[in-house]
Amino acid sequence: MTDYNWKFDHLSASRQKQGGDPSEQSFKGDFETFVREAVQNSNDAAVDRPAEVVFDLQELGGEDLEKFKDALKWDDKLENHLKAVADTGRMKKVNRFLERIEEEDKIRILNIEDRNCAGLTGHENNDDSNFTGLLKHKLFSNKGGDGESSGGTYGLGKSVYWRFSEISTVLFNSNLVETPQDQNNPRFMGRINLPSHTIVGDEGNFEYRGPGWLGKLGEVKINGETRKRAESLWDQEALEVSRRLHTEHNDSTGTSITIVGFSEPTSGNRDAAEIVKDIEDSSIEHFWPAIHDKRDYLDIKIRDEGNSEKEVRITEDDDIYPFVQAWDAFLEDNCSKEFEDHGDIVSREIEIDLPDRSDGTETGKGKATLLIRKADPDSEKKHSGNVAMFRKPGMVVKYWSPSISVAAEAFHAVLVAGEARNPDNPSKEEKEMERFLKHAEPPAHDEWQSTQKLKENYKQGFKKTVEKELRNKIKNAIEEVVIPEVEDGERGPERLATKFSMSKKRGKTDRSKNVLHFENLGGSFYDQTWELYGSIENEDFKSGKWTVSIEAQVIGEDGKSYEKIDIATMSADQGNANVDDGVAKIEVDEGTRVVNFNGESVEIDEDMAEDEIEMKINGEVKE
Repeated sequence: MTDYNWKFDHLSASRQKQGGDPSEQSFKGDFETFVREAVQNSNDAAVDRPAEVVFDLQELGGEDLEKFKDALKWDDKLENHLKAVADTGRMKKVNRFLERIEEEDKIRILNIEDRNCAGLTGHENNDDSNFTGLLKHKLFSNKGGDGESSGGTYGLGKSVYWRFSEISTVLFNSNLVETPQDQNNPRFMGRINLPSHTIVGDEGNFEYRGPGWLGKLGEVKINGETRKRAESLWDQEALEVSRRLHTEHNDSTGTSITIVGFSEPTSGNRDAAEIVKDIEDSSIEHFWPAIHDKRDYLDIKIRDEGNSEKEVRITEDDDIYPFVQAWDAFLEDNCSKEFEDHGDIVSREIEIDLPDRSDGTETGKGKATLLIRKADPDSEKKHSGNVAMFRKPGMVVKYWSPSISVAAEAFHAVLVAGEARNPDNPSKEEKEMERFLKHAEPPAHDEWQSTQKLKENYKQGFKKTVEKELRNKIKNAIEEVVIPEVEDGERGPERLATKFSMSKKRGKTDRSKNVLHFENLGGSFYDQTWELYGSIENEDFKSGKWTVSIEAQVIGEDGKSYEKIDIATMSADQGNANVDDGVAKIEVDEGTRVVNFNGESVEIDEDMAEDEIEMKINGEVKE
């Protein structure tokens, strides 16, 4: 019989105690986030494609539960530590678990098995390995600072496993792609994350720092002192224990992760069938680029009660199918030339100037591809107007909804960024974009924004690049496609008239001809403000500096203006823009032909939201 048990570290001489796990608070406690992080952790660890991730939700009761508890060393040690924590009142979920298992005599476990992955590689004492990154360290990523394409293997994302366990207990069984010397696969160990607690016994009180490890008792020298610890089980011992604890793994490399007492922090105990359906839906919602048949990058499966595995597949009924069609067109190099009929898909190149790295390395430009699909406004309302954004790992980082003119055609868009465009042979620009966006993701990998990692790895300008310039490039490219062209002097689509109409009054240097021309003038109302935007072309751009003033005002049913709307902010891609007394002014240098502008009004009253507004533009050229 294999000799193993739980080992909890004693409280240190400094008597420093800990409460809950702060890394757990980096993620929302919803099931969608759990699936995203669990799949992405496995996806990042792939050594061969497609990687596989298999979910298996089980409910243990009766004799099966007793055998499981025996293998978990429940009566021998674990229950005492859980009761000690319950007595502190610091982990309410432990109290609830102990009460329920006593009353109902059953628990849920969720096993997540990844295949064609690296496994928990590394020696017991190696600080920079998958093993220590997942099972030993906290708030510490084994990936270092420069894994260029990962989504964050075993950094903060690992905390979701323990957060979804009512007793913060997770078991691991792994086939390593490369084992330490003199060891054979598989490798087994468990970890429990508890706050500091005290066990009262006949021989006195024993105080513990908090976490514990399930393994074989061993010794290690630290600072010249020999200390006891739990170490990994290997080979036949690991195989025996993992079977008893429902943490088996098939013959491929990778890891099985079993969450003991699986429960959703933000939901009650749902029916198992409902949870399984959510696993499938969340996998499709966030990983359709990776599980797409033509990319063959990732397979996600769900094991049923009969022990067969059902692969998660995209269907035409899925809400994200319009994005998948755009992805299809990209993979098959089959985009449309026109944006006329529902289902037409056009492609636009997005190129941004990246800030240089903090070590002085020049980055140059970053590249992405924007796919825009014309949607049916009546039958394809889900995610309409959204941009699905992802990079090489194939996880949708965000469904972004840019503020587009109400005159726009209905659309779905996809941003294929960085190495996702060409994962097998990426260009320098694609590699640089991949690296930049990886550093722009917070721990939850659900946004591209200014982060501490960007600050540490790039020179000034990173915030403007990721939060403004990239978004503006995407938005402008979409607007060029989805906003119908309107001839000068025409009113525009009738459906726009109740929200917005334009009066374009052009400045003249010669009263016999118009020298200012306009494109894509428009506006959208959001959060009590009007956004105003457009492009102004000056035919007489070589004659000297030129100035444009922009005003906004409400107009009545008789077509006459009756109230000014102050402009609060204005920006332009050329020249200098400023606002004075609610009127925007853009001063442009000689030789500049076109200027694109974007501004916002002050907040206006709700009763004015449905009024028409007029944008009045006047220009002057100083010879």
